[in-house]
Amino acid sequence: MSIERVYWVKQLSSTDMTLMEHMLELKSRGIKILLTILVITFLVFLLNPQQEVQIREDFTYIGPFPNPFNNIASLAIRTIVADTTPDFVQLIVTAPGQAIFSELFVAIFLGVLIGMPVIVYQLACFISPGLYPNERATILKLIAPITLLFASGAVFSYVFVVPFAVNFLYRYALELEATAFITVPELISFVLLFLFAFGLSFQLPVIMWFITYIGIVDPDFWRRNIRFAVVGIVIFGAVITPDGSGVTMWLVAFPMMGLYLIGYLFIKRKLKSQPNDDSNLSESEVKE
Repeated sequence: MSIERVYWVKQLSSTDMTLMEHMLELKSRGIKILLTILVITFLVFLLNPQQEVQIREDFTYIGPFPNPFNNIASLAIRTIVADTTPDFVQLIVTAPGQAIFSELFVAIFLGVLIGMPVIVYQLACFISPGLYPNERATILKLIAPITLLFASGAVFSYVFVVPFAVNFLYRYALELEATAFITVPELISFVLLFLFAFGLSFQLPVIMWFITYIGIVDPDFWRRNIRFAVVGIVIFGAVITPDGSGVTMWLVAFPMMGLYLIGYLFIKRKLKSQPNDDSNLSESEVKE
C-alpha cells in the first residue's frame, strides 16, 4: 500500500460519519455562525454605549441602553463621515429608508468583524475530523492570524486608503466648482467595500502558507511565479475596488504585493526546513 493510500485510509477511518451526517454538522455550524452574527448585529443596531437615563432625581445612569435611533451603528456612521469625508463634501439622504438601511449594513459588517473568531473556529471544527492531530492543531492556530489580518486590513484601509480615495475622487468636483454631495448609502457602501476588500486581501499570506503546508505547491513555487502573481493581484484589485478610476486599484495591489513577499519569506523560512510528514508513518502503515 502506498503512503498516499495510507494517508487517505487514515483520514476516512478517523470518522464514521455519513454524507448526511456531514451535511447536518455543516448546517449546525452554519446556524451557530449565523446566530453569532445576528446577535452582534442586533446589539449594535439596538444599543447606545453611553446612553444617559434618569433613574431617579438623584441618580443618572450612563452606560449601554437600548436606543434604536442613536445606536452603535449611527455612532459608527458619524465617525466614518468625520474621518473619511472632506469638508467640502456634504452628506445627504434622498429617500426615507436610506439612513436605516445604512445603519443596518454597518451593524452587519460589525457583526461579521466582531464574530470573526467564532466564524473561523466553527469552520475549522468542521474540517478538523478529516485531519491528523498535528494538522488539526495547526488549523486551530490559524484562527488568531486570520482574525488579526482581517482586522489589520480593515484598519489599514480605513486609516490610509479610504480618506485618500474619497478626497481624490471628489477633488475633481471641487476644481469644477461644483457642489459635492454624497448620500449616506453611497458613502457607507464605498467604505465597507474597501474595508471588506482589504480584510480579504490581507489573508494572502495565510492562504499561501496553507496551500504550501498541505503540499499542493512547494515553497519555491511562489518565487517562480511572482510575475503571474503580480498580474493576478492587479486584476483582483481592479475587481474588488468600488470605483472605476483605476487609482484605487493600485491602493489595493501595492499592499498585496508586499504581503505576497512577506508570505513567501515566511514560508521559505518555516516550511522548507521541515521534514516530510510521510517520515512519521511507521513501517507497518506503508506495507501492503
